[in-house]
Amino acid sequence: LTMVKQKNKFRFFIWLGVLILIVLGAYAFWPKSSGKVIKIGVAVAQPGLADEWGQGELRAIRLLVDKINDGGGVGGQLLELIAEDTKSDNVGTVNAIQKLINIDKVQIILGPTWGDSFGGGNPVAEQAKVVLLSPSASLEVAEETENLKYFFSAWWSQADELDALIRFVLNNEGGKVAVVHDPDAWTTKMSGLFIDMAKETDLQVKEFEVVLGEQNFRTTLAKIKNFGASWIFVMLQDPAQLGPFMKQLKEMGLAIRVFSTASTQNEKILKDFSSVVEGLIYSYPATSGEAYDSLVQEYLDKYGSLPSTPVFVNAYNAALAVVEVLKQGARTGEEIRSALT
Repeated sequence: LTMVKQKNKFRFFIWLGVLILIVLGAYAFWPKSSGKVIKIGVAVAQPGLADEWGQGELRAIRLLVDKINDGGGVGGQLLELIAEDTKSDNVGTVNAIQKLINIDKVQIILGPTWGDSFGGGNPVAEQAKVVLLSPSASLEVAEETENLKYFFSAWWSQADELDALIRFVLNNEGGKVAVVHDPDAWTTKMSGLFIDMAKETDLQVKEFEVVLGEQNFRTTLAKIKNFGASWIFVMLQDPAQLGPFMKQLKEMGLAIRVFSTASTQNEKILKDFSSVVEGLIYSYPATSGEAYDSLVQEYLDKYGSLPSTPVFVNAYNAALAVVEVLKQGARTGEEIRSALT
């Protein structure tokens, strides 16, 4: 009986030693952290008309943050993402930003999705001196509506994009252009910029405004036919509305070419209106190069699908900019603002 107890005791110490070695080995390879985390707020659309963009933003941001944390974080501190749903409207955006600021005490928020259309949270962040860095907001709209010091965007210049579209039309026979938009801040601003820029060329333009969320465009299309348009530049808050727009255009037998901006990229249109969207033209950012191809592959490996909107690159770059300023030691909203500037 004594020999059995001694053997069991011996085995116990062997297994204890093995367990200690396993723990020490895991610790050696585990990302080192000071025990504190750096909170980063994310305000993105989940359900609603901007959900495809919001999900792409969140995935791209998480892709980078996971890589940073796997490498030990920033200065020994891991990054903690706190994501809130903006619900694709102004009320949801305000609520998301207020929660991130007042409850979670973040100093930087990546978002909101479509921060030009849903800018209700901008004054909240401005008053709290918390930085908003939106991957999908036009600075042309934000700068016009408010004097914002803490609002940044990773989106590209709209003037450059509209210039490319105008040159495309001019290089393809030109003619009369009908400009269709709803009263959303983003679509109104882009349409106005387009009209102003087009007037400096040989193009003839005429503006047609529809109500927000319009589904029946037949009356507007009849007016466009009477105008004698060869082209329609269309800007609608919900890109999925282009499905009914194209369907009714073809049902009326109108051979008018339709074009828009990169905001038109939308998988729902392709899924629900694949038979009628053929011929819809839209601009898209240049996506060639080793860095871009590598990022797309990382996205595919992590999520099992390709990104469906152009915003994932902007979201990744926005997160990358935040990481860089954190590496410089910026922690408060004022420090982050100064470093980003």
